[in-house]
Amino acid sequence: FPVTIGMAYRVSGWVRSVSGTNTPKIEVRTTSGTTIKAGVHYNASTTYRNLEFFFVATESTVRLCLGLVVSAFIFDDVEMYEVNTNLLSNGYFDTTTGWTNYTSGSAITLNSTYYISSAYCALGQASEDGIKTTVTGLTIGKSYIAIAHCYNLYTTAIGLFIDGQSNIITPTINTINKLQVSFTATSSSVELAICCLSNNYIDEVIVYEYSSTSKV
Repeated sequence: FPVTIGMAYRVSGWVRSVSGTNTPKIEVRTTSGTTIKAGVHYNASTTYRNLEFFFVATESTVRLCLGLVVSAFIFDDVEMYEVNTNLLSNGYFDTTTGWTNYTSGSAITLNSTYYISSAYCALGQASEDGIKTTVTGLTIGKSYIAIAHCYNLYTTAIGLFIDGQSNIITPTINTINKLQVSFTATSSSVELAICCLSNNYIDEVIVYEYSSTSKV
């Protein structure tokens, strides 16, 4: 696929297991085979599960590779869209930098089981009501989209909150749930929080300026 170096892209697809219990994967690779980023879904199921992640192009042509494990999977409706730059410097939880527990303000805890990309996700602890960060670089009056992905083991309501707007859902258990909020910036710096009264696992959080996206 042709892409623009330095631009951010959203990869999304649906996958279900036919046989085996390995974790299904979608990888973005260079034409020489180097992995730019991979997205995985922890819980293989015979019903379709959505897998979505974001990456920044490092070359002008990329490949999407599906499966990549010793199990049989069926993929459907796999798409790639260009989006604007992610305003979060650590929305993929390579480290704990920039994020704190919602109640105490202490450093968050990372989890190495339920991640989508990299090797970690954030643990949203029930005792802390979730996690939060500060989004900077906003332009007052402009429209933005915030997205977070959560792997849930319980049906306790979970919500994404930013700049007076929210999306609260009753999650489906043992799968990745998507939270999305559209908002108009009222300040150049706002709080983003993902809150739940049960433990949950958060990854692939992005905030970007809204524009009509182009499908690759």
